[in-house]
Amino acid sequence: MSLHILILIYEYPPIGGGAGVIASWQAKYFAELGHRVSVVTSAPPKPVDFEETPNLEVVRLPTYRPHFFKSGIREKLDWTRAAKRYLKVTGWGNYDFCMAHFSIPGGLAAFNSPIPMGIISHGHDIPWAYPKMMFGYHLLLYPLIRSIVAKSRVLWVQSEEMERNARRFMAEHTVHKIPNGGFPNSSDVLTDLSKRPLRLLFAGRLVQQKRPDILLEMMRILKNKDVELSIAGDGPLLQKVKKVAEKNSLKIDFLGLISRDSMPKILRSHDVLIAPSEFEGMSISVLEALFAGLYVVASRASGNPDVIEGTNLGKLVDLDAQKFAEAVLGILEAPSENEARIFAWHTLRQSHHWKEIARQYLVDIEKITSQP
Repeated sequence: MSLHILILIYEYPPIGGGAGVIASWQAKYFAELGHRVSVVTSAPPKPVDFEETPNLEVVRLPTYRPHFFKSGIREKLDWTRAAKRYLKVTGWGNYDFCMAHFSIPGGLAAFNSPIPMGIISHGHDIPWAYPKMMFGYHLLLYPLIRSIVAKSRVLWVQSEEMERNARRFMAEHTVHKIPNGGFPNSSDVLTDLSKRPLRLLFAGRLVQQKRPDILLEMMRILKNKDVELSIAGDGPLLQKVKKVAEKNSLKIDFLGLISRDSMPKILRSHDVLIAPSEFEGMSISVLEALFAGLYVVASRASGNPDVIEGTNLGKLVDLDAQKFAEAVLGILEAPSENEARIFAWHTLRQSHHWKEIARQYLVDIEKITSQP
């Protein structure tokens, strides 16, 4: 049965972060698996050339979007209004199912949808995730978010921690856990951890949530060890991090903002990903690093245990610079490969391939649309 699937997401490559990447892989494989897909998103702040894909159209609405990789409430609300206007004019009758990313703004844009709708949470959009930063937002919008989620036929989450939080939030609602995925490149190889210097990588925005302070303190502890750190990304804390690194003569190379096309090459030139985030849904940068063959030293933020714990693909540590440094020292002292890591790597690249993940979503979508 071929369906016309509407995907509502306010940011989609080349703009936005991990959620847009997730939506782009979903759209690609829904279309490849025989369905028609329409994505309604925001136009980028500058003209960009786009590829055309059979069965897939991307509608980029002109909205307030001054930055490629940074957005706030104004951007979300402006896209919500634009998406509602667009769907009011074009009509909902062309679509069989609506996949809305985030309770707000995606679910809000689809609130009056006459067709079946599912919401994909990316972690912080569901109360009471990440209360350190989101408590006030959740407290203010709690009734609205409950109403939006109640209108959906399913709430999709990506990790066990997200699932527990979603069930506490709405115990009576249908919640399905489907992880994020990755795409295996033929050039990927499992990194040789015996090489020196050991090349560490941080990939992401330099914001408080990602804990760049832990990176700096870790490198201070490892200052006399044969390790180097590259930071791929920008963000409001970039200049502060640079100043601290320079003041302490830390071996850190600032690569700047890396395009998605260039990221595979960056990954292949490093050995270990360092991921000290205090909160995640299910980190795309962690999955991409694992798929590329890097060892990952990560916090226990939501999603990381699901793909690392018990796999020999990495190590989970407490959110503490000393613990991250000790994990790196452990690699320096015992770098040998083992069959368990090789087996786990190949298993992950099959079980979490984006095409397999898309099939899991389609099982739910086809079941929902087949019901009266």
